[in-house]
Amino acid sequence: MTVLRRRTGIASVAALGGITLAIGAAHVVAPEWSRRAGLDVWSYPELTARERREVVDRRKELEGAHGRMLRQIEAADHVVGLLVDGKLSLADAADEIGRVNQGRPGFLDGLRSLYPAAVTERQLVARYVIHKAGERLEGDPARRAEVLARLEAEYRVLSTEY
Repeated sequence: MTVLRRRTGIASVAALGGITLAIGAAHVVAPEWSRRAGLDVWSYPELTARERREVVDRRKELEGAHGRMLRQIEAADHVVGLLVDGKLSLADAADEIGRVNQGRPGFLDGLRSLYPAAVTERQLVARYVIHKAGERLEGDPARRAEVLARLEAEYRVLSTEY
């Protein structure tokens, strides 16, 4: 039994040595390929430091985008409040929310999927604003019906403008 253990151990050491030599040879023969394949384990600390910097940079970028999106949502909520209170017309609310969300990735594409009948961007945003006004007044059905009737009438006027 002792002999088998020694042979297994020797074979393991030989295999490990062969793998090490193969990795070293791969780096000498094709250094770019070995880097892309992740075989240059000796540069691991450098890679992890770079990857950490990239992750930190990406996190800062995402936090900035999140902050911008929260400010856009707050601004839209404020505009919807003014619209519901009758202090702003639907057209003006749509223009303001369109301006606030200008450049927001996916905003208009999302609205297009929700409101396919809307022809213009202004109509898309107006539909969104009407929906938000309805959500805001969900707890007051009578006022909700009144405000939505007013907004639908304004939307019909808005729809005739191309």
